[in-house]
Amino acid sequence: MSYVLLSVRCLLGAVFLASALTKVRNRRAFREFEGTVSKLGVPRGQVRAVALVVAITEASIPFLLAGPARAVTGVGLGLAVGVLGAFVAAIVHTVRRGAAVPCRCFGSSSTTPLGRRHVARNALLIAAAAAGLFGVVSGTQDALTPSGAAVAAVAGLVGAILIVMFDDVIDLVAAPSM
Repeated sequence: MSYVLLSVRCLLGAVFLASALTKVRNRRAFREFEGTVSKLGVPRGQVRAVALVVAITEASIPFLLAGPARAVTGVGLGLAVGVLGAFVAAIVHTVRRGAAVPCRCFGSSSTTPLGRRHVARNALLIAAAAAGLFGVVSGTQDALTPSGAAVAAVAGLVGAILIVMFDDVIDLVAAPSM
């Protein structure tokens, strides 16, 4: 179970780090993220505060997941589940309203409107975080070998790349054949 937990920590840590950094990399990126938050139906006077809370929360999760104590890791995983659940709720609400809001999950480059694919992506991440929480709560700590730890970490990072590039991967797979 320790290898799964390590892989999940790398996966979620990299995903949330990429998400936070793309939102706050400069003023323009943050303003664009605020624009997306406003299109999600957040009241005008609360847009900046919500955007800041999201960015700060996303940035804190990788640090919690990197913590040496299992309890700190558990807090990070629990926070990830909560944030991802809130994202799912916001996406479902936006889709039901019929609003075509581009996914700004990983910066301003995506023009794909929020939809079922984003709910599915976040559900996968929630499942990964839940598996990690199970590992933390179960208390089993297998000794990690360096080679096994490297494989688990690389698997998590490759998964993170696929998640960050999710819209591109789906578009590639779903592209009509010529």
